[in-house]
Amino acid sequence: MIEHIYIHVPFCLQKCSYCSFYSEIFHTASKDKYLNLLKKEAQLFLEKYAIDAKTIYFGGGTPSLLQPEELQSIIDLFPGKKTEITLEVNPASVDRKYISQLAQTQVNRISLGAQSFLDKELKLLGRLHDSADIYQIYEEFRKAEFSNISLDLIYGLPNQRLVELKHSLQELKVLQPEHVSLYCLSLEEDVPLHEARNEIPTDATVANFYHKIREFLQNCGYQHYEISNFCQPGRFSQHNSCYWQDKHYIGVGPAAAGYVGKFRYRNAADLQAYSQQIEAEIIEENKEYIDEQRHKQEYIMLALRTESGIDLQNYFQKFAVDFEQEYFNILNKYEKYFNFSDNKISLKSEYYFVSNQILAEF
Repeated sequence: MIEHIYIHVPFCLQKCSYCSFYSEIFHTASKDKYLNLLKKEAQLFLEKYAIDAKTIYFGGGTPSLLQPEELQSIIDLFPGKKTEITLEVNPASVDRKYISQLAQTQVNRISLGAQSFLDKELKLLGRLHDSADIYQIYEEFRKAEFSNISLDLIYGLPNQRLVELKHSLQELKVLQPEHVSLYCLSLEEDVPLHEARNEIPTDATVANFYHKIREFLQNCGYQHYEISNFCQPGRFSQHNSCYWQDKHYIGVGPAAAGYVGKFRYRNAADLQAYSQQIEAEIIEENKEYIDEQRHKQEYIMLALRTESGIDLQNYFQKFAVDFEQEYFNILNKYEKYFNFSDNKISLKSEYYFVSNQILAEF
Protein backbone atom coordinates (compact mmCIF):
# COMPACT_ATOMS: atom_id res chain seq x y z
CA MET A 1 0.00 0.00 0.00
CA ILE A 2 1.40 3.40 -1.04
CA GLU A 3 0.44 6.17 1.40
CA HIS A 4 2.75 9.03 0.44
CA ILE A 5 2.84 11.01 -2.83
CA TYR A 6 5.40 13.56 -4.00
CA ILE A 7 4.47 15.77 -6.95
CA HIS A 8 7.18 17.76 -8.71
CA VAL A 9 6.07 20.97 -10.38
CA PRO A 10 9.05 22.06 -12.50
CA PHE A 11 8.14 25.68 -13.28
CA CYS A 12 9.62 28.92 -11.92
CA LEU A 13 9.24 32.59 -12.79
CA GLN A 14 13.03 32.79 -12.79
CA LYS A 15 15.89 30.63 -11.57
CA CYS A 16 17.30 31.55 -8.15
CA SER A 17 21.05 32.18 -8.14
CA TYR A 18 21.80 29.29 -5.76
CA CYS A 19 19.41 26.63 -7.07
CA SER A 20 20.63 23.54 -8.90
CA PHE A 21 17.27 21.72 -8.92
CA TYR A 22 15.60 21.06 -12.25
CA SER A 23 13.11 23.73 -13.30
CA GLU A 24 11.87 25.51 -16.39
CA ILE A 25 10.58 29.04 -16.97
CA PHE A 26 6.81 29.08 -16.61
CA HIS A 27 4.67 29.18 -19.75
CA THR A 28 0.96 28.39 -19.92
CA ALA A 29 1.38 25.98 -22.84
CA SER A 30 4.08 24.03 -20.99
CA LYS A 31 1.95 23.96 -17.86
CA ASP A 32 -1.04 22.53 -19.74
CA LYS A 33 1.15 19.85 -21.32
CA TYR A 34 2.61 19.02 -17.91
CA LEU A 35 -0.82 18.65 -16.29
CA ASN A 36 -2.00 16.22 -18.96
CA LEU A 37 1.15 14.13 -18.59
CA LEU A 38 0.94 14.16 -14.81
CA LYS A 39 -2.62 12.87 -14.86
CA LYS A 40 -1.61 10.08 -17.21
CA GLU A 41 1.34 9.12 -15.01
CA ALA A 42 -0.87 9.09 -11.92
CA GLN A 43 -3.32 6.77 -13.66
CA LEU A 44 -0.49 4.39 -14.59
CA PHE A 45 0.53 4.20 -10.93
CA LEU A 46 -3.06 3.66 -9.84
CA GLU A 47 -3.30 0.72 -12.24
CA LYS A 48 -0.16 -0.87 -10.78
CA TYR A 49 -0.34 -0.15 -7.04
CA ALA A 50 -2.89 0.06 -4.26
CA ILE A 51 -2.78 3.71 -3.18
CA ASP A 52 -4.34 5.14 -0.01
CA ALA A 53 -2.80 8.60 0.17
CA LYS A 54 -2.18 9.99 3.64
CA THR A 55 0.20 12.74 2.58
CA ILE A 56 0.71 14.65 -0.67
CA TYR A 57 3.58 17.08 -1.12
CA PHE A 58 3.76 19.60 -3.98
CA GLY A 59 7.42 20.53 -4.46
CA GLY A 60 9.38 22.25 -7.17
CA GLY A 61 10.14 24.47 -8.84
CA THR A 62 7.32 26.75 -7.77
CA PRO A 63 4.14 24.68 -7.28
CA SER A 64 2.19 27.81 -6.35
CA LEU A 65 2.31 28.77 -10.05
CA LEU A 66 -0.46 26.21 -10.52
CA GLN A 67 -3.94 27.58 -9.92
CA PRO A 68 -5.83 26.27 -6.87
CA GLU A 69 -8.35 24.41 -9.02
CA GLU A 70 -5.45 22.73 -10.86
CA LEU A 71 -3.91 21.66 -7.58
CA GLN A 72 -7.23 20.21 -6.42
CA SER A 73 -7.64 18.32 -9.69
CA ILE A 74 -4.28 16.64 -9.00
CA ILE A 75 -5.23 15.88 -5.39
CA ASP A 76 -8.44 14.27 -6.61
CA LEU A 77 -6.45 11.79 -8.69
CA PHE A 78 -5.31 9.92 -5.59
CA PRO A 79 -7.71 8.07 -3.27
CA GLY A 80 -7.14 8.22 0.47
CA LYS A 81 -7.79 10.12 3.69
CA LYS A 82 -5.08 12.73 2.93
CA THR A 83 -4.38 14.02 6.41
CA GLU A 84 -1.61 16.35 5.24
CA ILE A 85 -1.32 18.10 1.86
CA THR A 86 1.63 20.48 1.59
CA LEU A 87 2.17 23.20 -1.00
CA GLU A 88 5.53 24.91 -1.40
CA VAL A 89 4.87 28.62 -1.94
CA ASN A 90 7.07 31.38 -3.32
CA PRO A 91 5.86 34.63 -1.71
CA ALA A 92 6.19 36.38 -5.10
CA SER A 93 3.79 33.99 -6.82
CA VAL A 94 0.59 34.42 -4.78
CA ASP A 95 -1.78 37.16 -3.64
CA ARG A 96 -4.88 37.51 -1.46
CA LYS A 97 -7.23 36.20 -4.16
CA TYR A 98 -5.06 33.14 -4.80
CA ILE A 99 -4.82 32.35 -1.07
CA SER A 100 -8.58 32.75 -0.64
CA GLN A 101 -9.17 30.27 -3.47
CA LEU A 102 -6.51 27.90 -2.11
CA ALA A 103 -8.36 27.81 1.19
CA GLN A 104 -11.25 26.14 -0.66
CA THR A 105 -9.03 23.20 -1.67
CA GLN A 106 -7.72 20.32 0.43
CA VAL A 107 -4.28 21.90 0.77
CA ASN A 108 -3.81 22.24 4.55
CA ARG A 109 -0.10 22.88 5.01
CA ILE A 110 2.02 25.68 3.53
CA SER A 111 5.79 25.60 3.11
CA LEU A 112 6.73 29.25 2.57
CA GLY A 113 10.09 29.91 0.92
CA ALA A 114 11.10 32.93 2.98
CA GLN A 115 14.87 32.08 3.00
CA SER A 116 15.83 35.37 4.70
CA PHE A 117 14.24 38.49 6.20
CA LEU A 118 16.94 40.81 4.85
CA ASP A 119 16.33 42.35 1.43
CA LYS A 120 20.02 42.40 0.51
CA GLU A 121 20.25 38.65 1.17
CA LEU A 122 17.10 37.94 -0.83
CA LYS A 123 18.52 39.93 -3.73
CA LEU A 124 21.80 38.00 -3.52
CA LEU A 125 19.86 34.73 -3.64
CA GLY A 126 17.97 35.88 -6.73
CA ARG A 127 14.59 35.78 -5.00
CA LEU A 128 11.74 37.77 -6.53
CA HIS A 129 10.20 38.72 -3.18
CA ASP A 130 11.38 41.10 -0.47
CA SER A 131 10.92 40.92 3.29
CA ALA A 132 7.71 42.95 3.15
CA ASP A 133 6.20 40.31 0.87
CA ILE A 134 6.92 37.60 3.45
CA TYR A 135 5.02 39.42 6.18
CA GLN A 136 2.12 40.29 3.88
CA ILE A 137 1.68 36.83 2.39
CA TYR A 138 2.12 35.12 5.75
CA GLU A 139 -0.63 37.32 7.22
CA GLU A 140 -2.92 36.53 4.27
CA PHE A 141 -2.49 32.82 4.92
CA ARG A 142 -3.39 33.34 8.57
CA LYS A 143 -6.46 35.37 7.62
CA ALA A 144 -7.50 32.50 5.36
CA GLU A 145 -7.22 30.22 8.44
CA PHE A 146 -4.20 28.20 7.37
CA SER A 147 -3.01 26.86 10.72
CA ASN A 148 0.00 24.81 9.62
CA ILE A 149 2.75 26.93 8.06
CA SER A 150 6.42 26.09 7.66
CA LEU A 151 9.08 28.68 6.85
CA ASP A 152 12.37 27.96 5.07
CA LEU A 153 15.53 29.72 6.20
CA ILE A 154 18.96 29.60 4.50
CA TYR A 155 22.16 30.29 6.44
CA GLY A 156 25.84 30.39 5.53
CA LEU A 157 25.40 32.99 2.78
CA PRO A 158 28.41 34.81 1.29
CA ASN A 159 29.72 37.37 3.81
CA GLN A 160 26.86 36.65 6.20
CA ARG A 161 27.40 37.90 9.75
CA LEU A 162 25.82 36.62 12.95
CA VAL A 163 23.98 39.90 13.49
CA GLU A 164 22.26 39.45 10.12
CA LEU A 165 21.28 35.90 10.90
CA LYS A 166 19.90 37.00 14.27
CA HIS A 167 17.72 39.58 12.50
CA SER A 168 16.02 36.85 10.44
CA LEU A 169 15.56 34.72 13.54
CA GLN A 170 13.93 37.55 15.45
CA GLU A 171 11.51 38.19 12.59
CA LEU A 172 10.73 34.49 12.39
CA LYS A 173 9.99 34.52 16.11
CA VAL A 174 7.44 37.29 15.60
CA LEU A 175 5.58 35.25 12.97
CA GLN A 176 5.63 32.01 15.01
CA PRO A 177 5.23 29.46 12.20
CA GLU A 178 4.38 25.93 13.25
CA HIS A 179 7.48 24.58 11.53
CA VAL A 180 10.92 25.76 10.40
CA SER A 181 13.17 24.10 7.82
CA LEU A 182 16.80 25.10 7.95
CA TYR A 183 19.22 24.89 5.01
CA CYS A 184 22.95 25.49 4.91
CA LEU A 185 23.85 27.12 1.59
CA SER A 186 25.61 24.72 -0.77
CA LEU A 187 26.68 25.93 -4.21
CA GLU A 188 27.01 23.62 -7.20
CA GLU A 189 29.35 24.68 -9.99
CA ASP A 190 26.51 25.34 -12.44
CA VAL A 191 24.73 28.03 -10.39
CA PRO A 192 25.38 31.79 -10.77
CA LEU A 193 26.18 32.30 -7.08
CA HIS A 194 29.04 29.79 -7.33
CA GLU A 195 31.36 32.67 -8.23
CA ALA A 196 30.90 33.93 -4.65
CA ARG A 197 31.92 30.60 -3.09
CA ASN A 198 35.12 32.09 -1.64
CA GLU A 199 33.01 34.58 0.32
CA ILE A 200 31.06 31.89 2.16
CA PRO A 201 31.86 31.91 5.91
CA THR A 202 34.37 29.39 7.25
CA ASP A 203 33.23 25.95 8.39
CA ALA A 204 33.70 27.01 12.01
CA THR A 205 31.55 30.10 11.48
CA VAL A 206 28.81 28.14 9.72
CA ALA A 207 28.85 25.55 12.51
CA ASN A 208 28.45 28.36 15.03
CA PHE A 209 25.51 29.73 13.01
CA TYR A 210 23.85 26.32 13.13
CA HIS A 211 24.21 26.02 16.90
CA LYS A 212 22.99 29.59 17.43
CA ILE A 213 19.89 28.89 15.31
CA ARG A 214 19.26 25.63 17.16
CA GLU A 215 19.60 27.30 20.55
CA PHE A 216 17.36 30.19 19.52
CA LEU A 217 14.56 28.01 18.15
CA GLN A 218 14.63 25.64 21.11
CA ASN A 219 14.38 28.60 23.47
CA CYS A 220 11.30 29.63 21.47
CA GLY A 221 9.71 26.26 22.20
CA TYR A 222 10.51 24.46 18.96
CA GLN A 223 11.34 20.76 18.98
CA HIS A 224 14.50 19.88 17.04
CA TYR A 225 13.06 16.68 15.63
CA GLU A 226 15.38 16.25 12.63
CA ILE A 227 18.80 17.68 11.77
CA SER A 228 17.35 20.42 9.54
CA ASN A 229 13.82 20.68 10.90
CA PHE A 230 12.14 22.23 13.93
CA CYS A 231 8.49 22.24 14.92
CA GLN A 232 6.11 23.36 17.58
CA PRO A 233 4.93 20.36 19.63
CA GLY A 234 3.18 17.83 17.40
CA ARG A 235 3.56 19.88 14.19
CA PHE A 236 6.23 17.82 12.46
CA SER A 237 6.05 17.23 8.70
CA GLN A 238 4.12 14.00 8.22
CA HIS A 239 5.24 13.69 4.61
CA ASN A 240 8.95 14.30 5.11
CA SER A 241 8.88 11.91 8.05
CA CYS A 242 8.03 9.10 5.65
CA TYR A 243 11.50 9.53 4.11
CA TRP A 244 13.25 9.30 7.47
CA GLN A 245 11.12 6.34 8.58
CA ASP A 246 11.93 4.15 5.54
CA LYS A 247 8.38 4.27 4.20
CA HIS A 248 7.53 3.79 0.54
CA TYR A 249 6.34 6.68 -1.62
CA ILE A 250 5.82 7.50 -5.26
CA GLY A 251 7.01 10.61 -7.05
CA VAL A 252 5.24 11.93 -10.13
CA GLY A 253 6.30 14.67 -12.52
CA PRO A 254 9.61 15.39 -14.26
CA ALA A 255 12.65 14.82 -11.99
CA ALA A 256 10.43 13.27 -9.27
CA ALA A 257 11.88 10.32 -7.37
CA GLY A 258 10.15 7.40 -5.70
CA TYR A 259 10.91 4.46 -3.43
CA VAL A 260 8.85 1.30 -3.85
CA GLY A 261 9.70 -2.24 -2.80
CA LYS A 262 13.42 -2.82 -3.24
CA PHE A 263 14.20 -0.03 -5.68
CA ARG A 264 14.32 3.71 -6.12
CA TYR A 265 13.58 5.48 -9.38
CA ARG A 266 13.86 8.98 -10.81
CA ASN A 267 11.93 10.45 -13.71
CA ALA A 268 13.68 12.29 -16.51
CA ALA A 269 14.71 15.82 -15.45
CA ASP A 270 13.48 17.36 -18.67
CA LEU A 271 9.91 18.07 -19.73
CA GLN A 272 10.37 16.73 -23.26
CA ALA A 273 12.10 13.53 -22.10
CA TYR A 274 9.44 13.12 -19.40
CA SER A 275 6.76 13.55 -22.08
CA GLN A 276 8.29 10.77 -24.17
CA GLN A 277 8.49 8.53 -21.10
CA ILE A 278 4.85 8.98 -20.11
CA GLU A 279 3.49 8.87 -23.67
CA ALA A 280 5.20 5.48 -23.92
CA GLU A 281 3.38 4.53 -20.68
CA ILE A 282 6.65 4.02 -18.82
CA ILE A 283 6.71 4.67 -15.07
CA GLU A 284 9.46 4.12 -12.51
CA GLU A 285 12.15 5.12 -14.99
CA ASN A 286 15.85 4.81 -14.14
CA LYS A 287 15.41 2.15 -11.47
CA GLU A 288 18.14 1.57 -8.93
CA TYR A 289 17.97 -1.70 -7.01
CA ILE A 290 18.55 -1.40 -3.26
CA ASP A 291 20.27 -4.50 -1.92
CA GLU A 292 20.20 -5.36 1.78
CA GLN A 293 23.51 -3.68 2.63
CA ARG A 294 22.48 -0.47 0.87
CA HIS A 295 19.09 -0.67 2.58
CA LYS A 296 20.77 -0.91 5.98
CA GLN A 297 23.02 2.07 5.26
CA GLU A 298 20.13 4.23 4.09
CA TYR A 299 17.94 3.17 7.01
CA ILE A 300 20.67 4.06 9.52
CA MET A 301 21.58 7.36 7.86
CA LEU A 302 17.99 8.57 7.67
CA ALA A 303 16.94 7.34 11.12
CA LEU A 304 19.94 8.94 12.84
CA ARG A 305 19.00 12.28 11.31
CA THR A 306 15.99 12.28 13.62
CA GLU A 307 15.48 12.92 17.30
CA SER A 308 13.86 9.50 17.72
CA GLY A 309 16.82 7.70 16.14
CA ILE A 310 16.94 3.96 15.43
CA ASP A 311 14.26 1.72 16.86
CA LEU A 312 16.25 -1.43 17.70
CA GLN A 313 13.27 -3.76 17.52
CA ASN A 314 12.21 -2.35 14.16
CA TYR A 315 15.76 -2.74 12.84
CA PHE A 316 15.80 -6.40 13.90
CA GLN A 317 12.42 -7.01 12.27
CA LYS A 318 13.65 -5.53 8.99
CA PHE A 319 17.11 -7.07 8.83
CA ALA A 320 17.07 -10.07 11.25
CA VAL A 321 20.24 -8.86 12.96
CA ASP A 322 20.99 -7.05 16.20
CA PHE A 323 22.02 -3.47 15.42
CA GLU A 324 24.22 -3.06 18.51
CA GLN A 325 26.13 -6.24 17.78
CA GLU A 326 26.50 -5.55 14.07
CA TYR A 327 27.91 -2.06 14.59
CA PHE A 328 29.55 -2.52 17.99
CA ASN A 329 32.92 -1.07 16.89
CA ILE A 330 31.40 2.12 15.46
CA LEU A 331 29.11 2.63 18.45
CA ASN A 332 32.03 2.10 20.79
CA LYS A 333 34.26 4.51 18.85
CA TYR A 334 31.65 7.28 18.91
CA GLU A 335 30.01 6.39 22.22
CA LYS A 336 29.95 9.95 23.52
CA TYR A 337 27.96 11.09 20.46
CA PHE A 338 25.01 8.74 21.07
CA ASN A 339 22.05 8.43 23.39
CA PHE A 340 21.41 4.80 24.38
CA SER A 341 18.16 3.41 25.76
CA ASP A 342 16.62 -0.05 25.97
CA ASN A 343 14.88 0.30 22.63
CA LYS A 344 16.53 3.16 20.74
CA ILE A 345 19.84 4.69 19.76
CA SER A 346 20.00 8.30 18.62
CA LEU A 347 22.58 10.98 17.97
CA LYS A 348 22.90 13.65 20.64
CA SER A 349 21.53 16.79 19.05
CA GLU A 350 24.61 18.86 19.89
CA TYR A 351 26.52 16.68 17.41
CA TYR A 352 24.07 16.98 14.51
CA PHE A 353 26.31 19.38 12.61
CA VAL A 354 29.16 16.84 12.47
CA SER A 355 26.85 13.89 11.85
CA ASN A 356 28.08 13.24 8.28
CA GLN A 357 31.47 12.16 9.63
CA ILE A 358 29.80 9.58 11.88
CA LEU A 359 27.14 8.38 9.44
CA ALA A 360 29.76 7.75 6.76
CA GLU A 361 31.22 4.94 8.88
CA PHE A 362 28.10 2.77 8.86
